[in-house]
Amino acid sequence: MGGALAKGWIQKKVMKASQITAVNLDPAKRAGFARPLKVKLVKDPSAFLKNAGLIVLAVKPQQMKELLSRYGGLFPRKALVISIAAGIATRQIESWLPQGCPVVRVMPNTPLVLGEGMAAVASGSRAKEAQVRLVLSLMAAVGKSIEVNEDQMDLVTALSGSGPAYVFHLIEVLVAAGVKAGLDSKTASLLVSQTVYGASRMVLETGKSPDALRVQVTSPGGTTQAGLAAMDQNGFAQAVEAAIIAATHRGAELRKMNE
Repeated sequence: MGGALAKGWIQKKVMKASQITAVNLDPAKRAGFARPLKVKLVKDPSAFLKNAGLIVLAVKPQQMKELLSRYGGLFPRKALVISIAAGIATRQIESWLPQGCPVVRVMPNTPLVLGEGMAAVASGSRAKEAQVRLVLSLMAAVGKSIEVNEDQMDLVTALSGSGPAYVFHLIEVLVAAGVKAGLDSKTASLLVSQTVYGASRMVLETGKSPDALRVQVTSPGGTTQAGLAAMDQNGFAQAVEAAIIAATHRGAELRKMNE
């Protein structure tokens, strides 16, 4: 995700490659990240951190506390710290950065690799309004961004951060059903993928609600109505709701694990 952000910012000319330093302790990942982007590459961040103005923490939640206990003391007090880790609250990061760095939490999702991401932004207690606006603009460069209250971030993570996986799974299931019914996989995949893409654009661009669009395409007694009725009878809505609840709870668990 860190690499995708850097790539998007460079392509959108938000930053120059020469302004970005990549840090990764894994040699293979460092090379894979830095070479195509032509950014600076380091294994030990100690030397460059003292001059950093913006630090993006793109690590797994389970790695955050250890990372900051090791290197957090090197962060300049005025450096803006952006975390994209799920389940780690800004207050936790602030407690691991006692020198007073402003922290902003972001939950992006994977379509940002195509410039079509969705990112929710939540301000920590030390971040100023101008710094939050900066983060919103950075995330808007690789898709869309919105500011939320931090107490909503576990739900946002479940809905938007994990959301692409739910859509991929829906596509996977629809394609499999098409193949089982007699289509070849290539044809089924194109039919389903373009349908999902086009339907999403209709929601975003027509100004109509998903409910209104669904009614518009559902003729009484027709094929669509039959399909939707079968979905309802088999607990489609309940399954989706259960997924959001489970993912939200997991975000809260990750936070507690790092208390």
